[in-house]
Amino acid sequence: MSIEINKRQRKLFHVEQFKSPKSIHGKNVPRGTIQITKIKARQNVPRGTFTEGHILVRAKRRNFQKGVFKSVKMLYNKNTNYSERGDTMGKIIAVSNQKGGVGKSTTVCNLAAVFGARGEKVLIIDFDPQGNTTTSYGIQKRSIRNTVYDVLMGDCSLFEAVCATAFRGVSVVPTTQELAGAAVQLMTMENRAYQLRNQLKEAKAFYDRILIDCPPTLDMLTINALVAADSVLIPLQCEFLSLEGLVELHNTIDRVKQTWNKSLIIEGILFTMCVDRYKITGQIVSEVKKHFPKEVFSTSIPRNVALSEAPSFGQPAIYYDKKAKGSKAYEELAKEILKREKKRRDK
Repeated sequence: MSIEINKRQRKLFHVEQFKSPKSIHGKNVPRGTIQITKIKARQNVPRGTFTEGHILVRAKRRNFQKGVFKSVKMLYNKNTNYSERGDTMGKIIAVSNQKGGVGKSTTVCNLAAVFGARGEKVLIIDFDPQGNTTTSYGIQKRSIRNTVYDVLMGDCSLFEAVCATAFRGVSVVPTTQELAGAAVQLMTMENRAYQLRNQLKEAKAFYDRILIDCPPTLDMLTINALVAADSVLIPLQCEFLSLEGLVELHNTIDRVKQTWNKSLIIEGILFTMCVDRYKITGQIVSEVKKHFPKEVFSTSIPRNVALSEAPSFGQPAIYYDKKAKGSKAYEELAKEILKREKKRRDK
C-alpha cells in the first residue's frame, strides 16, 4: 500500500516511509514488494487510531474542524484556484418544505451518501438550527469550532467550517442552535438574501454537488437557501396537511424567481414515508400528480425502519443497511435525478 504525500502535508504531519518485512500477517511475500507509509499527527491521539488498513490523520490548523478526522486524500488546499473548472461547476439543490417532519434531513443525508458513493464530491449545508443532518453523520456538536452561522456572519470562510465525514465523498458544514438567531440578524444586513449565495461561489467550483437542508419555515434562512440554489427538491409526506404546505412553498418559489433567482427550478416532488396499503397514500399521490404532473418523481420513499435507525448510529441508511427498502429507494432517486439533469442538458 503506497500513499502520495505532498510538501504541505509533510509540514502538518510526521511521515515515515519504509519497506515491509518479509512476512506480513503470516503471509510470505518477497522482500521489498510492499511499501507502507506511516502517518502520525503531531499531537497525542488515542491508541489504535492509526492502522495500516485505515490511515486517518487529525488536522491541526484552523482551516479544519477541531476534533474531526480527515483522510489525507481529502485535505483541502486553499492555494488551489478551483474557479478554473469553468463549465464543470457543481449543482446546488435545496431540499425544502415549510412543514416539519416530512423527511428533509433524511433525504439530504441519504441522497448525499448515494452521490458520494457514485464518485461525486458532495457538500452538505445543514441550514436547519435543529442540526439533525449534523447528528446523522456522527459529528459531535461539542467538538465543532466553526458552523454555518459563522459563515453567514462573515467570521470564517466556508472551507474553514467544512467537516469531513467517514463516508466516501461527503463533507458537511455543521450547525447548532445558534443559527436560529441568524434569521433576525440577516434582516439588518445589506444584500441579506444573497449571503449564503456569495459564500458558496468558491465551493460550487470545488464540489460536484451541494445539498442544502432547509429549516421547516419560510423565513430569511429559507430565502437565502432558495436564492443560492439552482433547483429545489420538495419532500412531501403522504398526508392531507402536507398539501397546504406544498401550495405555500410553490408560491414562495415563484416570488424568489421573480425577485432574486430567475434561474431557480423545481427539481421534483418526492413522496416520503409512503405506506401503500393506506388509502390516503393513493389519494394524495393522485391529487399532487394532477396539479404537478412533470415535477413528481416516479420514485417514492417508503416508511422504513432502517431510515429511522441509521441516524442513531451516525450513518446514512445505505451504509447502515444497504439492502433495506429505504436505501434502495434513495439509490433509485439519485438515478432519476441524474436522468432529469441529462435531459435538461440535452435540450
